[in-house]
Amino acid sequence: MLVTVMVAALGPSRRNGAIGEFRESARAEILRFRGRTLSEGGLSEAGSTILATFDGPARAVRCVSAIVEASRRRGWVAKAGLHTGECDVHPEVLTGPGLDVARRVAAEARPLFAVVSPATAVRAAGTVVRLTSP
Repeated sequence: MLVTVMVAALGPSRRNGAIGEFRESARAEILRFRGRTLSEGGLSEAGSTILATFDGPARAVRCVSAIVEASRRRGWVAKAGLHTGECDVHPEVLTGPGLDVARRVAAEARPLFAVVSPATAVRAAGTVVRLTSP
């Protein structure tokens, strides 16, 4: 299935409870933009990373922007990546090459930024989403 995958992660935080708060905040944004939170390969979500899928790149770009901005306002350092590609989406599990690419894209993001893969940028073209280069 062709989906837009978001990988968002919280950087190191000294504040107790920051990971839980980040995950709760990110989930709220994912729901607001009609995304779906999933786990990877049958493993439950762990740590500071959250995965989600969206049926279109424009919603995913808006969501990831909202997550990074909300994190910045709270004094957290988050980063994220988006990729549109082939994935196997099961009721609560995500696998496939699209997830691998999304993880690599997220790893390239600087703190407080989101990186969008070229495949996602092409699919978002023509929408009201504005993408900029750093």
